[in-house]
Amino acid sequence: MNQKTIEQKPKVRLFLQGVAGGIISGIIFAMAEMILNVLLGKPFFGPLRLIGSIVLGQQALAPTYPLVSAAIVGLIVHMIMSMIFGLIFIYLLAAVKQAQALTGRLLVYGSLFGLALWVVNFLILAPVLFPQFTMVNQFWNGFFAHTFFFGMMIGGYVSIVKPQHEIAEKQSEGGTAVQGHSHS
Repeated sequence: MNQKTIEQKPKVRLFLQGVAGGIISGIIFAMAEMILNVLLGKPFFGPLRLIGSIVLGQQALAPTYPLVSAAIVGLIVHMIMSMIFGLIFIYLLAAVKQAQALTGRLLVYGSLFGLALWVVNFLILAPVLFPQFTMVNQFWNGFFAHTFFFGMMIGGYVSIVKPQHEIAEKQSEGGTAVQGHSHS
C-alpha cells in the first residue's frame, strides 16, 4: 500500500462515518418525530409531509395530496439533510480535535449541535423560507426532538465509532501509532 493510500484512508473513513452517523441519527429522529406527532394528536406521517413540502411546496401538507408522494420526497430530503448534518458534526469535531472525546462530552456536543440545528433551521430560516415549519410544536417537535433524538444520537454514534482522523494526524506528524492500522 503506498503512502498516498494510507493518508487518504482516514479522510474517507471520516467522511463515511459522518454520512453513517447522519443516516442513523436521521432515522431515529424521523421515527421520534412521527411518534411525537401521534402523541400530540397529529398524523403519524405529518413530519414526512412537512419535510416533503420543502421541495413540493405547502400543498404537500394537504390531506388531499398523495401521502406516498409526500412521504417519499420527505424521506429523501430528510436523509440527504441528515447526511449533510452528520458530515458537518463530524468535521466540526475533527477540526477542534474533539472526535476522540469521552462519551459524556460527545453526548453534550451532539445535544448542543442538535439544539443549534433547531435554532438555525426553525427559528431563523423557517420563518423566512418555509413558514410551514413554524406551525409545529416548537418544544416537542423542535427543541426536544432535535436536541435529543438527532443531536444526542449523533454524539452517541461518534462515541461508539471514535473517528480515526485525529489518530491519522498524529501518525503523519511522527507519532508512534502504526500507520494504516485501524480498530474501527
